[in-house]
Amino acid sequence: MKRWLPHPLLSLALLGFWLLLNSPAHLSNWLLGTVLALVAPWLASTLIPPGQRPRHLGVAVRLVWHVCMDSVTSALVVARQIMWPAAQRPAGQFVPIKLALTNPYALTSLQIITSVTPGTLWCDYDEATGIAVIHVLHVDDEADFVATFRRRYEQPLQRIFE
Repeated sequence: MKRWLPHPLLSLALLGFWLLLNSPAHLSNWLLGTVLALVAPWLASTLIPPGQRPRHLGVAVRLVWHVCMDSVTSALVVARQIMWPAAQRPAGQFVPIKLALTNPYALTSLQIITSVTPGTLWCDYDEATGIAVIHVLHVDDEADFVATFRRRYEQPLQRIFE
C-alpha cells in the first residue's frame, strides 16, 4: 500500500484542493484530480530524504502561527508605508545574523520564512561562518530584531529539525 500511496493524507488534500479550485465537480475534474492526487505524492516521495522527519508538532504549530501573524503584521506595515510614504520613510538595511542552525532543511525553512514575510528578504548565507544576511525594510533596533528573529524562528526550527 505504501508503495502505491506513500502519503495518503497529502493525496486526499490534493484531491480536495483540486476539486475546490475546479468547481463544479464534474466527472472529468474528479478523474484528473484523482490522477494528480496519486501521482504527485508518489513523485515527491523521491525528494524526501530517508530518516529526515520533523519532530515536535506543537512547536511546529506555534511556528506556523508566528509566521502567519508576523506576515499579516508586516504586510500591514508595508502597505502603510506604500500608501502614506511621508508618514514613515522606510530605512532598509542589511542585518547579519550568526545562525546556530546546521541542518539544511531547517536552513531552507528559515530562508522561506524570511522571504515570505513582507519587508524582509534572505540575501546571503555563508556556510563557513554560519552568517546569514537579511535585508529588512525597517529596523529600529538591530539587536532587538536579531534576538526576536532567533527566538521566533531559529530556535523553533532547531527543535523541529535537529
